[in-house]
Amino acid sequence: MKDDPKLRQTLQAWQVSPSAAPDFNNSVWRRVAAEEDHGFAGIWTRLGDWLLVQLPRPAYASALLCAAVAIGFATASLQASHARVNYRAEHARQYLNSIDPLAMMENLPR
Repeated sequence: MKDDPKLRQTLQAWQVSPSAAPDFNNSVWRRVAAEEDHGFAGIWTRLGDWLLVQLPRPAYASALLCAAVAIGFATASLQASHARVNYRAEHARQYLNSIDPLAMMENLPR
């Protein structure tokens, strides 16, 4: 191309100007109107499409799996912490009852 000035001139002058389809504007506005008509139902359709088409892709699926594992871990940690606090409180009550002289007197047979 550098050596052939005629080819260089032809390539510089060459332009592609595709013509739009005759009903291009009409079809675009019809699609816009159809999307507006769906309104709230369109949101559910898009959500369903996302769940069925986009979610199975590895990037989304792995992100969802990581989020589910993190949420599960956090929930389990909170439950374990709550159970540990209840366990300690119950055993502290039992210990205090076992060394309380008044409680010992109430438990003696009469």
